[in-house]
Amino acid sequence: MSWLMWAFAVMAAAAYLLPYIVLGADGHWMIWDNLDSNFVTYQVLLDSGAIFAGNHVIVEQPLGGVPRGTLPSELDAFVWLYALLGAEGAYVANHILQTLVAFLGMYLLLQRHVFQGRGDKTVLAGVGLCFALLPFWPFGGLSVAGMPLALYAFLNIRAGDRHRFNWIILLGYPFYSSLVLSGFFLLFSVTCLWVLDLVKGRRASPLFYALALMSLAYVVTHYRLFIDFLFTADFISHRVEFGNVNESAQSLGASLRSAWSIFRHGQPHAHSLQWPLVFITTAITSLLILFSHRGRLSKIFYLVGLFIVVTSLFYGLNKWPPISDALAGIKQLLPMQLQRFHFLHPMLWMVLFAIALGALIRVSPSMRWVALAAVIGQTAIAGNYHELLKNRHSPSASEFFAVEQFEEVARAIDKPKDTYRVASLGMHPSIALYNGFYTIDGYWPNYPLEYKHQFREVIAAELDKNPQLQRYFDHWGSRVYVFSDELKREAGYVSNYHGKEIIVESLALSPSALRRLGAQYLISAVQIDEGKNPYVKLVGAFDSDDSVWDLFLYEITDPPTDAASHGAG
Repeated sequence: MSWLMWAFAVMAAAAYLLPYIVLGADGHWMIWDNLDSNFVTYQVLLDSGAIFAGNHVIVEQPLGGVPRGTLPSELDAFVWLYALLGAEGAYVANHILQTLVAFLGMYLLLQRHVFQGRGDKTVLAGVGLCFALLPFWPFGGLSVAGMPLALYAFLNIRAGDRHRFNWIILLGYPFYSSLVLSGFFLLFSVTCLWVLDLVKGRRASPLFYALALMSLAYVVTHYRLFIDFLFTADFISHRVEFGNVNESAQSLGASLRSAWSIFRHGQPHAHSLQWPLVFITTAITSLLILFSHRGRLSKIFYLVGLFIVVTSLFYGLNKWPPISDALAGIKQLLPMQLQRFHFLHPMLWMVLFAIALGALIRVSPSMRWVALAAVIGQTAIAGNYHELLKNRHSPSASEFFAVEQFEEVARAIDKPKDTYRVASLGMHPSIALYNGFYTIDGYWPNYPLEYKHQFREVIAAELDKNPQLQRYFDHWGSRVYVFSDELKREAGYVSNYHGKEIIVESLALSPSALRRLGAQYLISAVQIDEGKNPYVKLVGAFDSDDSVWDLFLYEITDPPTDAASHGAG
């Protein structure tokens, strides 16, 4: 039976990864929090030549110029994947690494520390595969995918195994993961285990040294973040104005619904895909484990389950005023999202799944077929979430970035790109950035608050028309976009793919504010009525069969009166 599972695991992993290798940028890669942001951020950093520059050095291309400290560290593994393989190659290589490391880590963790060498090979290989095929957020790197391997190394050292491989894992993990997404929460959880060892009188110094090593590695790899955090940064971040974008989330009912959602479905940046198969299998076997398999495995099962329940509740109640008020002091000290323990959930749900399947097999060897069927079913669920399948109705990466079409735009402008700036309408600014344009807009998780206020003058009249857009920008503001109330109602706040015949009649932007930020051109995926918006002048229209956009290039002019007065009625 185990050989059958291994054969299935190899074929399933190959089928999962092969489309990335074959299609490359012709694949339908995720846009949200991916092509619209991180994918381009690393390219901007490499193109800037400021990889090793100080935090205060200005990287000129995005948002009118941002401090180097707001971009990834030169010790981030993605920087060197990009440098060695280019953006497309790095993206594909990252998916391969995530899948392989995820399988290896989960297999080793289950084999040695969950089942202690007595695990059924069908379960070990099957659950390892189920974890490896989760739709990991690409730019999380090994934040989730590598967590079982990191925990495996921690537990090895705790058990007295001093092999150098364990220390290499702990030293390497921070170079390919995020401290604020996963690292802090893994360290906190293992620290609780270390405190428990101290209380029980168990020898705890090896685990302490392991925690110290990973913590120090995070300080080194995220040193730019620590410099800005511990010392005075060169600017006040727009993050100080972060608020509650969705006001209803403040209620207790909404908070509990959020907790139930994270418990049942997980979170998009840390998918665990536990519903329905893993969830139901675990629930059904929980009573079997309680009454028939009391002991170490039962204890692990219920402690892990309790951790998931408690952290899900914490996630949901984090924005409920009594809890958020109580945490206000901690958040002042640690300005990060403290509810992100859910980044441990994918690993923990798979541990529960493995114990549940193991319990079934112990009832009867014939239950291996049930376990195999469960693994195949979960693999099918993961396959349905495959990035290229789930995003098949979105443009491919090559269609999205439309390189040849943007070359035509550049030729129409016919000036060096560093002598002017552009803004984007109806499309993500990351596209212009990827094609080498200097922009006043973009999606940036950390930038000067002063710039946010300056940019708000550009779109103030549009925000006044739409309270939802106003909350979105004022209480978050990481998407520094040319928002349009009219476009949002017609096609969503961005992404007007060609085929949608939209003419924006009322675009109440401030041309004077645009010019102050250096914007001379507007690259638009929709037509703008020039008669009603006299501050724009059409330079040219561009279409291509290899692009998803119909592009319109407008020059921003200086009408006698500020255009915010136009279109407001």
